[in-house]
Amino acid sequence: MDLTPVNAKVAEAATLTATPMTSPRFKSIDVRKLLDAGRDPFPVIRKTVDKLRPGEGLEIIAPFIPAPLIEKLGSEGFAKSIERDADGTWVTQFWRPDPAPDAPGD
Repeated sequence: MDLTPVNAKVAEAATLTATPMTSPRFKSIDVRKLLDAGRDPFPVIRKTVDKLRPGEGLEIIAPFIPAPLIEKLGSEGFAKSIERDADGTWVTQFWRPDPAPDAPGD
């Protein structure tokens, strides 16, 4: 498997996942269907991300680690969890972390 430096970083991070403080409700997009139809999944993903409300997250099901999407949503403040299913499918969840509680005396 040929991993570019970005993919190598993401693959390494796949074992290090953040855990949301509260459990968000995830909207799921299986990009395999879009890719099989020859469609770029990013517009569908972007539209879904833009409609997320507090307490909601996004789950992407893909045949690969979506490294560019991980970088893009990470730059927008999203946390992530990456898992590989037994069938080789990658499931990546994105959510906005709960704000840090104020320190006592603030």
